[in-house]
Amino acid sequence: PFSTALLGNYVSHPHDRVVAALVYGSVWTFGAICMTAVFWYASGPRGLLRAGYTPRRIASVRMASTVGPVVFATFTALALVNFWLFFAGFAIVPVYYALQGSRRGDA
Repeated sequence: PFSTALLGNYVSHPHDRVVAALVYGSVWTFGAICMTAVFWYASGPRGLLRAGYTPRRIASVRMASTVGPVVFATFTALALVNFWLFFAGFAIVPVYYALQGSRRGDA
């Protein structure tokens, strides 16, 4: 909530919005890194995932989980070039996940 409020408060201030965007993007990037680390830990040698996942499926999800931190870091870096590209990048994230969920029947 803090980083979202910060971005919302400073979106209309040209210089300050870049700083707010960097904070917002850093929070997303850090969160994605943490989620990826948790999955990698759970799917590691200790076998903390429930039974039924094939090694191939685990490897596939591990590779897919590394995309989030890279994409979020890229969107964050875009704030230094063009705030509106940063904004558009993060605006499409919920749309992407909503479409992914509807394809699987989760949404």
